[in-house]
Amino acid sequence: MMTASVGTGLADASRRPLPVDDGDRGRAARSNAAIGGLIWTLIRTDFKARYHGTLSGFVWALLKPTAMFVVLVGVFSFVFRSEPNYKLNLILGLFLWDFFADATKTGMTSLAAKGFLVTKARFPRWIVVVTSIANAFLTLLVFVAIVTTYLTITDHAPSIVVLAAFACYVIALTTIAIGISLASSVLFLRFRDLNQIWDMAIQAGFFIAPIVYPVGVIPERFHF
Repeated sequence: MMTASVGTGLADASRRPLPVDDGDRGRAARSNAAIGGLIWTLIRTDFKARYHGTLSGFVWALLKPTAMFVVLVGVFSFVFRSEPNYKLNLILGLFLWDFFADATKTGMTSLAAKGFLVTKARFPRWIVVVTSIANAFLTLLVFVAIVTTYLTITDHAPSIVVLAAFACYVIALTTIAIGISLASSVLFLRFRDLNQIWDMAIQAGFFIAPIVYPVGVIPERFHF
């Protein structure tokens, strides 16, 4: 019912005539405002649909990364006590890889999952793909806030330069995820086995990339 109502609302919005304006700037401004409103509607709808029917609702978006962080810190602080930097490097790698995997898998199936919007409303199709990774990106932001708070409490607060560099990395990673999602979402409409292939590629990539082991154990010629 939620999906049908959202689709009807977006379709009505797309058919609603725009006020007449004799300037291209006014039309462009209204078009950008409409696209911005559509993006916000899709993000909000995806977020509500993901936690619809749960008792805590959006609180799960905060509890999941928090609980995972606490468990990983506790476990790897005990197992790898002699290597103080290993646990933080591992946690960063796990969360960043989880974001990439979740974003690309959701983005790949976004056009197929929201075909009712594509047929009912007229808007740039890339919006569906880009907004589909909003939940994964929100989880990543919550995780970043948790890690930053943890480092601050333990007297290892990162500097502004470090945070800026990490922000650039996250932006680059998000851009890569969006690019893969845009390409794979179109291919998935025709090749439905693509998501199974991508699942296997994600699993293989997790162990190929230096996430659960330091990069130093790999011969230098393979560091790329």
